Amino acid sequence: MDSLDNITVFGDSWGRGRYSRADGSYEWDHGNDGDNYFTESLQRHVRAVKNHSSGGKSNIESVRRIHNEININKPKNILVIQTEPMRDVLQFMGFADEPGPIYRITKGHNLQSYVNTLVDFFYYNLNLLAEKNNIDLYITAGCSDLNLKLLKKYKHVIPVCDSYYRLLDDSYTKLNSISDTYDIVSHALGGIVSNKTNKTIINNLTHKNKIQKKYQEIYFGYGSDDHPSGDGIDLWIDHIIKNLTFIRKGNIL
Repeated sequence: MDSLDNITVFGDSWGRGRYSRADGSYEWDHGNDGDNYFTESLQRHVRAVKNHSSGGKSNIESVRRIHNEININKPKNILVIQTEPMRDVLQFMGFADEPGPIYRITKGHNLQSYVNTLVDFFYYNLNLLAEKNNIDLYITAGCSDLNLKLLKKYKHVIPVCDSYYRLLDDSYTKLNSISDTYDIVSHALGGIVSNKTNKTIINNLTHKNKIQKKYQEIYFGYGSDDHPSGDGIDLWIDHIIKNLTFIRKGNIL
């Protein structure tokens, strides 16, 4: 096994570092895209880190970026941070004050099935890239939990952290790829508790919110910041590296 002396990261804002200061401000000297602490924390373990993460990026955008990077630089060690699956259909979602079609969920719709399809498509494309280039891709949860049941179908996409929320709190056992990035509860599912599937989603997001409040300003940022804090990033990175090292020695998690 070659030593892990370099890694290339793709993801959204969770791959950019800390987003809030103690005074509640979100602005950093180089703009509003984190302070690059994710890269700095990863460099405690890996000498060379190249980070293509950027706030608001979707899973499919990560696939495109990975494809381009492989064609140009052919990286061998790639870490992908999964984000909110609904970002793949952002152009159809509208805004809070003018909801798009995706927000107009009735009790007859199964939002969970729709999200699972988006996640499956994401994993399929990652696996396709990995197979074509004879590499494995490592994937971690971020704001969005991994779907391990779907992931089992794709042998070249290897999980190294299934849930940041479960990493913080063992009581969080019912993972779900949906996050509340787009206020899904209030805009898409608000009041539709008669649909059993949608009620399950609401319960999951409620549990995530409780975990965030419990660890706010400890493992999440200041105020209501829903990005990991510095300590949270260190904990997350340490967990990823431990699992990555274990896997690269030929073991199975």
